[in-house]
Amino acid sequence: MIYSPFDFSKQRPQWAMFLKRIRQFLDDRKYTEVTTPALVTCGAFESTIDTLKVSFSTGSGELHSSPEIEMKSLLAEFAEPIYQICKCFRDDPETHIHAKEFTLLEFYRPQSSSKDIEEETLALFSFLSTKPLVVERHSIYELIFSLTKIDLEKCTELKIFIKEVQKKTNIHMSLDDSWADIFFKIMIDIVEPQLPRETLVLLNGYPMVVSPLSKPIQGTSKAERFEVYWKSMELCNGCSELTDESALRQRYLEESGERIKSNKAAHPAPEKLFSSAKSIVNVSGVAIGLERLFIALNDR
Repeated sequence: MIYSPFDFSKQRPQWAMFLKRIRQFLDDRKYTEVTTPALVTCGAFESTIDTLKVSFSTGSGELHSSPEIEMKSLLAEFAEPIYQICKCFRDDPETHIHAKEFTLLEFYRPQSSSKDIEEETLALFSFLSTKPLVVERHSIYELIFSLTKIDLEKCTELKIFIKEVQKKTNIHMSLDDSWADIFFKIMIDIVEPQLPRETLVLLNGYPMVVSPLSKPIQGTSKAERFEVYWKSMELCNGCSELTDESALRQRYLEESGERIKSNKAAHPAPEKLFSSAKSIVNVSGVAIGLERLFIALNDR
């Protein structure tokens, strides 16, 4: 039996109302609810995500880790705000806030930026909350500097980054750690434990290296990407979507290289994503873990 930390059997009415309220919020804002396949050829893009494989009589496939690729195919045909609430799957270790099967809300709005989706996301959280919410906003670069004195803009080269981390933190690093590995260690070991638990914290301007599907901020090493934390949990991440086909293909090769370095097979090439990019302009979106959001809203 697979363990799941998200057992809401005693809160079924509350969970049902929670989903109903989400749909009400998005419907009122003229989003259209859509449904896309969960069994797909390519279930993930990012090197850090491992998919669940499926075998059947005529072949094999993957369960999606997010509906992103399929939803962008819809956006390429119909440039209108869309959302989806669906089960997603990742082959990750189970924890008290992480399961192999979980519920994701993903929504996209054409002709918008990450800033627009930041505000839409916070408005949704406020709509669902029974009490006023307090929000802090930080640049992730500025926050890491304030906590560690590490200037990420001066550490774009791996060797320099390693030296700075060794000098200014007690983080353990392995010889095969990538830049992204070290960044996530800083987040997990230093940043996340110091975030206020009762306040929503919106972090933006993430490094491009850890934002493969996000639009770059021109002239910097940053991306138009954000995350929201609350109650010691990452609730969501969103961005201005990268829609340049050649850039997406290059990033796919980079993500594939990272997986191969980690002795993992590269993800199948997301040809649907590449072809969709030709028809999508100025789109932003966000993915929200609904079980985590439900837990946070009910832990007041």
